[in-house]
Amino acid sequence: LSMYLEQIEKMDARRESLLVGDFSHGARWFNSDPLSFAKELKGKITLLDFWTYCCINCMHVLPELERLEAYFKDQPVAFIGVHSAKFTNERDSENISKAVLRYEVAHPVVNDPSLSLWKSLGIRAWPSFAVVGPHGNILGVLSGEGVEESLRAFIEAALLYYRDDLDQTALPLKLEKERKKSPLFFPSKLLYSDKRLYICDANNNRIVVWQDGIVETIGSGTRGLFDGSFSEAALFRPQGIALLGDKLYIADTENHAIRVADLKEKRVTTVLGDGSQGRDYQGGGAGRSQKISSPWDLEPSQDRSKLFIAMAGTHQIWQLDFDSGRASVFSGSGREENRNGKNLLKTGWAQPSALSLHDDMLYVADSESSSIRLIDLTREESRAVAGGDSLNPANLFDYGDTVGSGEETKLQHPLEILMLDALQGLIIVDSYNHRLKLFSPSTGQIENFAGTGVRGSEDGPLLEASFWEPTGVAFNEKDQILYVSDTNNHLIRQIDIRKGEVTTLL
Repeated sequence: LSMYLEQIEKMDARRESLLVGDFSHGARWFNSDPLSFAKELKGKITLLDFWTYCCINCMHVLPELERLEAYFKDQPVAFIGVHSAKFTNERDSENISKAVLRYEVAHPVVNDPSLSLWKSLGIRAWPSFAVVGPHGNILGVLSGEGVEESLRAFIEAALLYYRDDLDQTALPLKLEKERKKSPLFFPSKLLYSDKRLYICDANNNRIVVWQDGIVETIGSGTRGLFDGSFSEAALFRPQGIALLGDKLYIADTENHAIRVADLKEKRVTTVLGDGSQGRDYQGGGAGRSQKISSPWDLEPSQDRSKLFIAMAGTHQIWQLDFDSGRASVFSGSGREENRNGKNLLKTGWAQPSALSLHDDMLYVADSESSSIRLIDLTREESRAVAGGDSLNPANLFDYGDTVGSGEETKLQHPLEILMLDALQGLIIVDSYNHRLKLFSPSTGQIENFAGTGVRGSEDGPLLEASFWEPTGVAFNEKDQILYVSDTNNHLIRQIDIRKGEVTTLL
């Protein structure tokens, strides 16, 4: 505390020269009316959270912010999210509104698409936090994950130092609300098997089983980590699933856990993780003692002896060995980059979010590098497939919306892939471009498959239909139907491959 008090005293001595520029006039606000350091925030200690909604690190700190908000409840402390977009799609206020709802952000958020406040304070990384005094003067900046205790101590020191300058008036909130007809809430990945469609109903914290109607739900709907019957078990925003026999494996993303639903016994148990975020980049443990970080997708190995895990939180691919029950890193140094090569442990991934195995090729949707890459399981090497900048591993800003030759194609934060023999290609869910693309391994070419590229919810011919940040697909081979999880529309759409038509299923 004394260290922070000393820093605050030094910064306060230069108060007039360290005033924070106010938020842009006309900026879009969420969860509140527009706020100003000269009015509503005067007399408050303000914590600014600089975030962008694609960023896994930004997602990781949201629980820390929740705890801090609870800790400083009824005290003159304001929490403000400053949305500072990485991708073009994230500058759109309607998309941010959906993200605020999806991640249950309950404090005011302002859209700063030009990064004006970011630049004025010299912010360099997501997430970053700036503490502002009651007179609108900057007191300090911290970056990264795991800074909860530092922020708590900093704010406590500021409250003590400025105790005579504080205004106890609470900020009025107007929380974002969702109007929807669908029973789903931000559905994510899908899986089709034996006439049943399994849906990760992420924000309802459950798995929905559909067969001409909802026939079963896995999870009580209450967020948490609790094993038990399907009606008792608790999940937290599950994103990925994989089916092996009667066992449905679940990437229980925000519980940082792998769960398994026994479809015969109707029970959920925990395979990996204990509900808290792990910072282990090697693994080797089993069960709840092996902590993991934001698993996003699952894919069984060819011989079904292992389960590949897209470990978005550590920018790696892990594997779970079913015989030993142990999980360990399979590929990825843990550095966030787009680096390929013959050494899988030196390969760099950037928030891998989807996996699809075909002919000993494990395809990976590497969302933060806006690329599709693969691991050749026979040669044990990684290679570029489409999008991104494979020549500059540090460049995670090479994105767009074009088609053509694989590596020359531009994508924007793809979140799902699926190899389809029926189309002789890889379906790419180009999420932030609101469309599906098709990659042909035989020619190396990519073409637009479905969607206009503009957010919407229209049915119709493939290239006239519209989606809103889709994140999942599954295929019904018998009927030649491709199901699409149309996430921001809270819908499941279906594409009749033979007719080339998009309709809404659920």
